[in-house]
Amino acid sequence: MGYLTTAVAISTATSDNVSLTALDTDNQLYDLLTNIEYSLWFIDGLTLYLLYRVAKQLRGRNSSLLTMAIVQTLAGLMIGYTATMERYIEANPGFNATVDFFWYMGFTAFFIVGIRALRTMHELTGTKIGSLARYISVYYVLAGCLQVITYADRHLNGSNEVMGRIYETGVPTLNVAATIVCFVFALFALYVAFYRKNKLEGLRWVI
Repeated sequence: MGYLTTAVAISTATSDNVSLTALDTDNQLYDLLTNIEYSLWFIDGLTLYLLYRVAKQLRGRNSSLLTMAIVQTLAGLMIGYTATMERYIEANPGFNATVDFFWYMGFTAFFIVGIRALRTMHELTGTKIGSLARYISVYYVLAGCLQVITYADRHLNGSNEVMGRIYETGVPTLNVAATIVCFVFALFALYVAFYRKNKLEGLRWVI
């Protein structure tokens, strides 16, 4: 969902100081999370398609389709940003404060833009914010806070031994949870739109 699963933040202690590295790409966890990353993107794409079918069946736009379109657009930009940052880090190994800043604060900025885009697009289209949009907003807030806290821990404490582990597991956990929730939501909306349309009025706030 957020596609930061390739970001394995680590810290390596030395005898004289603490060397911080943004990525550790030479481990099995990195490979596993990278594979998960592409699976999530595919599932999110399927979710967007299902919500499109719902909107077509209901003959009109809805909050869920609008939300998922924003999520996919932002995800595509984040995938490109991740790839660019990884290439630069691999070409310039070792800790770099500027790169570190753009890694964590860059993704934080994406989440802030995502929250604002959700609100703005709903206002521009006159669409009432639905439950999926609210959930994604909470997800963006949590993911953004995780970026900021991890960055602060790395630079204020000079180490990210604790937050690094939380970041390493927290990011993919948030991504997987968000993807599952969105996909299940899309299946529910599809079922209601095609098979329980007579009960739709009581469920419009959901879809």
